[in-house]
Amino acid sequence: MKSKNDFYLIVMMIAAILLLIACGGGAATDDAAPADDQDTGTESTTEESGSEGPGAVEESDEPTEIRISYLQQFTDLNPFNVNNPAATGVAIGLFDTLVRATDDGEIIPWLAESWEISDDQLTITFDLRDDVTFSDGTPLNADAVVYSADLYQDPDLFLGTSVLTMTGWEALDEYTVQFTFDQPDATALYVLTQPNTSIVSPTAYEEMGTDAFGINPVGSGPYILDHWEPGVEVVMTKNPNYWQEGVGLADRIVWRNFQDGAAALLAAQSGELDLLHEQEPKDVPLFEAIPGFQVGGDQTGWYALVLNTRIPPFDKIENRMAFAYALDYDVLLNVAFEGYGAIPDGLIPPGSWAYQSAVDPVHKDLDLAREMLAAAGNPDGFDFKVSVTPQPFRSQILQIMQSSLAEVGINLEIEVNEFARHIEILRDDHNGANAGFVVQQNLHVDPATYLRLYAGCNALVGMTGWCDPDDMTFDDLLAQSVATFDTDERIAILHEANVMEMEAFVVVPYVFQETLYAWNSDKLGDYNTTFVGGYNYLYLQPNSN
Repeated sequence: MKSKNDFYLIVMMIAAILLLIACGGGAATDDAAPADDQDTGTESTTEESGSEGPGAVEESDEPTEIRISYLQQFTDLNPFNVNNPAATGVAIGLFDTLVRATDDGEIIPWLAESWEISDDQLTITFDLRDDVTFSDGTPLNADAVVYSADLYQDPDLFLGTSVLTMTGWEALDEYTVQFTFDQPDATALYVLTQPNTSIVSPTAYEEMGTDAFGINPVGSGPYILDHWEPGVEVVMTKNPNYWQEGVGLADRIVWRNFQDGAAALLAAQSGELDLLHEQEPKDVPLFEAIPGFQVGGDQTGWYALVLNTRIPPFDKIENRMAFAYALDYDVLLNVAFEGYGAIPDGLIPPGSWAYQSAVDPVHKDLDLAREMLAAAGNPDGFDFKVSVTPQPFRSQILQIMQSSLAEVGINLEIEVNEFARHIEILRDDHNGANAGFVVQQNLHVDPATYLRLYAGCNALVGMTGWCDPDDMTFDDLLAQSVATFDTDERIAILHEANVMEMEAFVVVPYVFQETLYAWNSDKLGDYNTTFVGGYNYLYLQPNSN
């Protein structure tokens, strides 16, 4: 496995250069398709030679198929609404972005074959390829890019305002687009590699509308949606008109949904699966016992409980602190995660180039928890509710929490909701429906994303509601970090914001988890995840034998 830290050290060293010079050239030589809550692919190919990349095995004339499992359900494949690793994994096969990033941190041409940064670093002008069409046959041109930018900057969509400092976007001619920013943005090109900045077919989107497009997405990616039965399977077939050689090598990708890791394990043992992500640590020995299978892992992010400060009890910081100090982090790490991970000391995980310990890791301290409860005016504790999808692993985490919280009188009610209802709560009802949300975050291209996803007045996904319009220090720090090109200075700014958010106890991380995955190496050859721990399948050519 490659070190993820190598990538991040390179990223910020080259970021300033990328934004000061014109980047261009011919066809791309490497690809890293990102994710959502954010993934990025890392295998490589060469258009001229048709190289299959390091993860591929010898091609065959027979139709080939990769069968992938996913545990987290999703109801939407609109790239501006994808909200978990599985949905993002599917989206990177259906859609393209303007640029992509290689495993070495280099931004490379994709739909844009070159770009130019203005001297004041406030505009980026993209020259688009003129030979790309969407799977519905309509052209991918500057108007399509502008139309898509309208959508991925739409705050009403789940991941709207994706490029926070972007203030304008316009077509200069049929294949030239200009993006305008209100300040220099060291992260702009990297953000534009993410699936939630994909380019969609305006014709299809207009005809279907947002909801229907999420069921029948139309992009320009290496795969086309064949059919989708939510909660059962997604089937994609190779795009015969894809512009880039060596991408989408398998003829067919079948994504199968499983309610839990145990069911996926049984399917792998019976030969029905080739690639599995997000597997439970307890199952590692069982996967290693399957002939031909290998297991890998990356420390890519964290699990946390995000606390809703809009409503009691977590509108009071003392109650948030009581919750945090009543948790038994050692039991969570060693029982739920089988020791795969570490107790967090911030919200920027060790896999990030910007990792720096923000605070001393919080440990169980029942006396301090009781002291905080008394200070909040509820010495006997309080009740609160958490929504969770019907995944046994997440319920197990909450059940472990229940046990230690009960020791100080805190009663955690677990509300299991089908995925559609759970998403409704996240999007519409979090002002009053739930006091807490289980969140898993994978590694992000920009470490500031960890901090601004749930907290601050400009939060991307405002579950916490933590915002003081009279004190914008936190948001100002994040804005300052985006406009800072010096790596050391940027780390110092992010560290200060990281400390602020941790000391506010609005997001309580309880493990820096190791994301585990298993694959059939006899069929797929070598495999590694994207540098953010996501599905990496676009360059895999399975052996048809």
